[in-house]
Amino acid sequence: MTVFFYCQHYRVVKRYDIDKLITLNDVTVWIKEMSIENYRPGKRQQEMLSEYKGPWYLEAAQKLPRPLQIPFIKVCHLYTMPYEFDKEFGTLRVKGLYLYQPAGIIPEDHNSLRDLGIDIYLYDEEQRYYGRSMETQHHNPSNYYLFSLKGEMAPLHKNSYRVVIKDNRNNDLHSFIISPQWEKKTYTYFDRTPEQYQFDPFNIIHKFLSPLRQGKKEEGRKYILAGAEEKRVWAALDHGYWEMDGIDYVVYEERRGAYENVYSSNITFGHMPDTGGHPEDLVPVASQKIYFVIRDNSPLVIDADPVTVLSNRN
Repeated sequence: MTVFFYCQHYRVVKRYDIDKLITLNDVTVWIKEMSIENYRPGKRQQEMLSEYKGPWYLEAAQKLPRPLQIPFIKVCHLYTMPYEFDKEFGTLRVKGLYLYQPAGIIPEDHNSLRDLGIDIYLYDEEQRYYGRSMETQHHNPSNYYLFSLKGEMAPLHKNSYRVVIKDNRNNDLHSFIISPQWEKKTYTYFDRTPEQYQFDPFNIIHKFLSPLRQGKKEEGRKYILAGAEEKRVWAALDHGYWEMDGIDYVVYEERRGAYENVYSSNITFGHMPDTGGHPEDLVPVASQKIYFVIRDNSPLVIDADPVTVLSNRN
């Protein structure tokens, strides 16, 4: 019986990296990857999604002693049938980012590409249309959104797809063919799928920031881009403010010096109230801006401004 339910969590995902940039006046659409999966949510999971409800066992777990809650949830999740599998059809996704140009904060009323008047369409080689829904994610106050365009009931064995990006503001149309060379990966109950947006610049840059905040400076130092500026950049980063609390956000800068597709991490160091609190409760002491390029989902520091000590230092 356990083997049966274990197989209900067995998922095969085929991925293909794309890395295609389309510039539309003040917005750049960056297509990062395509994937197709041999499953879709089961009937009960679809009902819960439509009702914005989680599995019954999440509520039941809250009635148990805290040490038993996570083990109880894991056991219940194992003995479920969360997916329906199909040998012929699957869920097709195209994922990427859209970035404001020039670098700046996204207006509050712009929560998706469609708010900007931009649509993305996905077709197969027989001109059948996929892409019924789009999900977005944003780290406020960054100037980029992550998006995922999803198409259901897509054939698992197709050789090419066409992506069409339309700017409805001026009827600007961009179209290109993707002929994926799939990389196949199998996930199980014990080897879960990774986060939805593995290319998220915020999370990638934290591979550098986290070691410094944990006092592991030499581990962070390996992310400094080797070259003539390496010593100067590290000197700007080798300070004691990393020991403080901090908040940060990422901005797409487009270019810095000779480097293109540059991101900056904008960090504020300070103190949280003794009682704890939210990021906006941070009492600022200093700030710093660090510049990155991202290669193979790894952050490389190309430059860093000197630390600015703020006047309201406590």
